[in-house]
Amino acid sequence: MVILLLGSIAAAIPITLADQEETSSEEELKCKAKALIQLLNQTAEKVGDTLGFLNETLGGVAPEAHERYQRALELCENATRLFEEGNYTEAIKSGFKALQMFKLCLKVAIGVETEDAEACRRLEAALRRLNINIQRAEMVRDMLLNAFPSLGDNVTEAVDPLIEEARQLAEEAGQALEEGNVTGAATIIGEGHAKVAKALAAMNRLVNSEIVMALRIKHYIVVCFASFAARVRRKAGLLGFSLDHLLKEAEEELEEATTLIGKGHLGLAKAKILSVKAKIQGMLHQLEKHRRKHHEERSSARGRHGRP
Repeated sequence: MVILLLGSIAAAIPITLADQEETSSEEELKCKAKALIQLLNQTAEKVGDTLGFLNETLGGVAPEAHERYQRALELCENATRLFEEGNYTEAIKSGFKALQMFKLCLKVAIGVETEDAEACRRLEAALRRLNINIQRAEMVRDMLLNAFPSLGDNVTEAVDPLIEEARQLAEEAGQALEEGNVTGAATIIGEGHAKVAKALAAMNRLVNSEIVMALRIKHYIVVCFASFAARVRRKAGLLGFSLDHLLKEAEEELEEATTLIGKGHLGLAKAKILSVKAKIQGMLHQLEKHRRKHHEERSSARGRHGRP
C-alpha cells in the first residue's frame, strides 16, 4: 500500500512541475490549480491513513514523519488559500512542495534510505554548523566592539550586513529543507558559510588596522615626544626662558591619549594627539622667536662694543 501510494505521488510530481513551467492562460491555470488541490486533499487523507496504519502495525513511526506530514498539510492549506485569492501560479508551486513533502513523509515513515534522505541529514548538520558559525561571528563582533569602540561605524557598514545576510540564508535553507528542496538548500547553505567567512575576514582587517594605528600612536608618545621634550627644555634653557608649563600640558594630554588607547577609543586618542601637535607647533614657534630675539640682542651688544 505504501509503495503504491509513493508511486502515485512520484507520478504526480513531474506533471505538476510541468504545469508550473508551461505558459498557460488564467483559466487554464485555474483548472490546473483546482485539480492539484483536489489531488492534494486526496493525498493528505491517504497519507494520514497510512501513517495511522503504520502506527498500529509497527508500534509507531519516526517523529520526523509526523513533522513532515504536518508541514505538508500547512503547504496544502497555503495552496488552497492562494487558489481562493486567485493566485493560481503560486498555488501550484505550493501544491508541488506539498506533494514533495508527502513523499518524503512516507519515505521516513517506512525507513526507506534514499540518497535524498541521506543528503537531507548531511545538510541539516551543515545548517546547524552554519547557525553555530553565525553565533560565533556575532560573539567576535561584540568582543571587537568592546575592545575597539571606535570601530562601531566600520562594523555597522562592513560586518553587520554580512552577518544579517548569513542569518537570512540560514532561514531560507531551513525552509528549503522542510520542502525537500535538497539542491536549493545545499546552494543556500554554501552561500551562508561564505558570508560568515567574509564577515570574519572583514573583522580581522579592521582589528589589524586598528592595532597598527594604536602601536604607532604609542610609539609616538613613548619615544618621539620624550626626545622632543628633552631638546626643547635644553634649547629653552640656553635661550633663557622656560616652556615647562606647555610641556607639562602636552604630557598630560598624551597620558590621557594612552588611557584612551587602552580602552579602545582611538578616535578620541587621535584628537588628543592632534592637540599635542598644535602645542608642539606653538613651542617651536616660541623657540624660534626667542632664538631670533637672542640673536638680535647679541648682535646689538657686539655693535655697542665695536665688535664685528
